[in-house]
Amino acid sequence: MKYLYQTNKWLIIINTILFLSPYIGLLFLILLGTIQVIMALISIPKFPKLDKNGKIKFIIYLVLTTIILTTLFTKGSWNNSVGKICVISSILLAFLHLNITYLLSKSEKQ
Repeated sequence: MKYLYQTNKWLIIINTILFLSPYIGLLFLILLGTIQVIMALISIPKFPKLDKNGKIKFIIYLVLTTIILTTLFTKGSWNNSVGKICVISSILLAFLHLNITYLLSKSEKQ
């Protein structure tokens, strides 16, 4: 889990830098989201090791990610407010996932 956290941290740092050019940052956000969903699937077996707060965050992440992906695939358009809300939510979810991977790496040390 330590490697997931380190990878996640560096991907978010790179994405933050790439947002200096919004279009490149948005394109990288798609890659970041894909990698984070894969990381979340890898992290599911470690779910019981999380404390109560971490479990709640993990469930919130999975539910919101499912809602955003469903919305983008059914109604999503980058030209309307739904697309903009999904982008902002994706950025916030990226930081939530960073916190979850941090909690997982911390629980692994104990």
